Order: sequence, then structure tokens, then C-alpha cells
Amino acid sequence: MVVKRAAKAGVLNGQEIKALIQAGYLQANPANVGPASLDLTLSDEGYLLGGFFLPGGQKNPRQIFHWRGLIKKPINWEKPLLPGEVYLFRLRETLHLPPHLRALASPKSSIGRLDIHVRLLNTQQGRFDSFAFGYQGQLWAFLTSRSFPVRLQPGLAITQLRFLAGDPRLRTYRQLQKLLQKHHFIFCQQKPQSITDLRFTDYDNQLVLTLNLDQDLVAWQARSPTPILDLAQAQTKPLPYSSYFMPIYRDNLDHSLLFVRANGFYLLGTRQALRLPADWAVEFSTVDTYSGEFRSHYAGFIDPGWGEGMPFGRPLTLELRPFENVFLTHNQPIVKASWDRLLAPTPTTYDRRATSHYRQALAPSLSRYFASLAKS
Repeated sequence: MVVKRAAKAGVLNGQEIKALIQAGYLQANPANVGPASLDLTLSDEGYLLGGFFLPGGQKNPRQIFHWRGLIKKPINWEKPLLPGEVYLFRLRETLHLPPHLRALASPKSSIGRLDIHVRLLNTQQGRFDSFAFGYQGQLWAFLTSRSFPVRLQPGLAITQLRFLAGDPRLRTYRQLQKLLQKHHFIFCQQKPQSITDLRFTDYDNQLVLTLNLDQDLVAWQARSPTPILDLAQAQTKPLPYSSYFMPIYRDNLDHSLLFVRANGFYLLGTRQALRLPADWAVEFSTVDTYSGEFRSHYAGFIDPGWGEGMPFGRPLTLELRPFENVFLTHNQPIVKASWDRLLAPTPTTYDRRATSHYRQALAPSLSRYFASLAKS
């Protein structure tokens, strides 16, 4: 396939990303390409730092931390990342984007559900997680584990990059209204939802989804302290969840309210279920202050084909970190979703991939690195 300048705006599908690799615009393993994104992986170079530094125009991150004395020590892969410490890793992949393409990053679901915060560093353009049209350079990522001591290994996929021509998002409330009139993307209690069925709206180009507390398992809460969470081991032998997460059941709620503590970490589920076709993806806002003072999601990109194998779609798991003590109620606004059009339908959707890990899971669900409830 020849990589051509896009005549319209949209997200590249997996086949188009593989064409970028073949044409030399990306140095990456084609096996790490998904329905509409590329998994980015750890190299063997990493550092424990004294803190974050903000992107600001330098070409090489090594110059920054050497000049400013930020390095505490290089990574010892036998030891875990400690909660609250800041680490910087070089990634294996490199970008040489053509002038008509830009890129955005989102942590992988399996990493976000472990309360690991991942930010890609773009020192050339002064941004996190965003790479402008024609970007060229090596990729680096900040990692901070908030809840658990975590042991990593080189080659681990920690975040995903998607490639965009122009702005693929819907622009207006009217466009969103027409989209939902044409397609059954959203379901609630096994019924398709129009925009008028959704109770909360800001009359913009995003939909407000709500929290589901009307199910047996309503949330997972991260424990503290915990043993080391060894992701190298967990890739072949999933870990028992009970040492790291505590389930919260509906019967344990006080007056149907879920109390979440400031700076705690919780996995929750949406009341609405999504069923996306092969030419649309969804991105969640990480923070929506109209809904409250909390971070509602870490891994906010939902692949095309999510839920297409289920007649009424599939709900979403949210990674919640409150900034203050909060009481949550059923069906309250929890996250905002925007809609991204693909340049062309992806030939391999999320539900059709054998390597997709959450096809049978209902929200809220733990990271794939944990054994299921039945096996723990």
C-alpha cells in the first residue's frame, strides 16, 4: 500500500498504520498494530528521576536531566517501580511522520487499570501525548505507579499511539444528534439510546455517560500496601486479584451511595453500553469538571468494533481517581465521550481480534494481568 496524503480528516486504521511502517515513517513492529493504533513498548533504557520536567523545546531528554541533575539512578529491572516515584523510559519505537499526519497517545487499558500513569514526552513541541504534523524523533515516556510496587521488563506494551489526518472529531451537537439518529451506537438496559434518551448533556460534540451502581459488583478498590505486582510474571501466569484489589458489592453500599476517598483508585462501570462499527472510535475525556473533581479515565481510547459482537453492546470500565472525598450515586454523570471517524473502516475490529482481552468482560473489570474471579 502506498501512503498518500489524506483528502479528508480521520484516524488511520491498522492496515494504514502497517503501511506507514513499511514505508519507513515508523520504526515499529507490525505485530504491535491494533485496529486503529500502535502499541508502544519499553526499551532497556530507563531512569529513576527526582521529579517530572515539563516539555519545553529541547531535542533530547537526556540533555535535560543531565543538565539539571534530575537522574537519581538508572533502572534496575530486578527491582520494582515504587509508588509515587517518577521514572523515565526510552521507548523502542521512533516517529518520522509525513507532513499530513499527527499522532496522539493514550495508555493501554491493561496498564491504566493498574493505576500506572503514563505520559509521552514531546520536548520538541512542548506537549505531552501529542505529536504535531511531520514530527520526527525518538519517543520517551514518564511512568508513575500510584498504588502498587510494579516490576516491569523491556518489551512491555504500556501505551498506544493513533495517527490522525486533520481533525476527525464531530464538531457540533447537531452532528452528534444526526450520528445517533443514523446508527445504534449506545444501549441502556438493552435498548438503543437516541440523544434525547440521554439525560445529561452540555449541548456540545460530546456525550455524557453515567455510572452504574445497579449491579451486583459495582466497583473495585485498590488496596494498600500490597506485594510487588510482577508484570513479567503476570504475562504468562495471571496474578490473584485479592492481594491488590477489593471488590465492592451493591449490598455493601450505604443508602445506595458509593463513598470514594480522595487520592484512592477505583474501577467503575458505565450504565451505557457501546457497540461501535468498524469506522468509528471513541475517546473519553480524562477530567470533566462539570461532573465533579475527579479523573474519570486513564486509557481513554475505545477501538472501532468495541462491542460489535454483542447484540446490545458492551459497557466500559473507568479508572477513577478522586481529588476529594465524594459520594457517588447510580446514573450520575461520570465521563464525557467524543467520536472519531476513521479514514476507512478497519479490516480487523476489536471484537474480531483473537488478542483482544476484554471481549467477554462486563464492567467494571480488572486488568488482564489478574486471574478472573473464578480462578482467584
